[in-house]
Amino acid sequence: AIGLSSDADSKAAAPYLWVLLGGCACMVAFFTLLGTSISLSILMVLLFLGFFLVLARIVAEAGIPYIGVPTGTFLNSVFFSIAGFGMPVALVMPLSVVGMTLLADSREAMLPYFVNADYMADKSKAPRKRMSLVLGASTVVAVIISMGAMVYFSYTGDGHPDGYGGHVLNSELSVISQGFQNAEDPQSQEIQASNRIETLSSYFVGSLFVLLLGAARLMFSWWPFHPIGYLASMTYATWSIWFSFFLGWLFKAVVMRYGGTGLYKSLKPFAIGLIAGEALAGGCFMLVKIIAFVTGQQLIDFKFLPG
Repeated sequence: AIGLSSDADSKAAAPYLWVLLGGCACMVAFFTLLGTSISLSILMVLLFLGFFLVLARIVAEAGIPYIGVPTGTFLNSVFFSIAGFGMPVALVMPLSVVGMTLLADSREAMLPYFVNADYMADKSKAPRKRMSLVLGASTVVAVIISMGAMVYFSYTGDGHPDGYGGHVLNSELSVISQGFQNAEDPQSQEIQASNRIETLSSYFVGSLFVLLLGAARLMFSWWPFHPIGYLASMTYATWSIWFSFFLGWLFKAVVMRYGGTGLYKSLKPFAIGLIAGEALAGGCFMLVKIIAFVTGQQLIDFKFLPG
């Protein structure tokens, strides 16, 4: 992957790997220049990449449109559970900003959507370099528009109407503040040490369980459980639309049991039509809501996806 192999696929992937490594190096350098130690900077970048990689793999494996990390498992929470609070505040704040912005809401992570775009481009045999330029330009345009919209609505209105942005900021800052207060209290330090051991043990057990589920899925054709089911079971989306997942599984199981692969393949266009129809309906409702807002009308809220 770094370009030393004569394999054509490896050579084609090498430039993207070097871009990734260069971006990671820039992030580490950015944190270091702000006063954070190199070791903590590398730890935060690795955790950040780990979160994105898992989210992207979930979408690649299952195509889940509404993705999220388990409730309460934010990037900053994981980072501080590993690194602790035995460091100056000046070193912590630059790192914690990543969790408050780039991963404040895992539904907005770009990598999972890029995975889908890359797959469709590959199926249509679109030139990879040209596709990469399009994705890069789209990212730059999206950042400029979103930053402008954020500043505009923050100064001319109420910011995010649902209050989620403020909720994330306040909750993250309160956790950091409470952590530093506990670090100065001897009694709280003992509790924190006990909680840290319990948390790290949970990370180990959870990781081992995911590995076992993945290994069983690869080794046994009869194995019914997918590691994604375990990872996504404690997310808000699963709590909200679990019955839809159940119906999808039930219909597929019935079709495969009584109709076989032939009926399954013949029903694929129908299933794709259902997905496209829902997306079209949601897009039309959003367009109507935008037009109503611009013209001063007020319509009832609707939810295309939970949240």
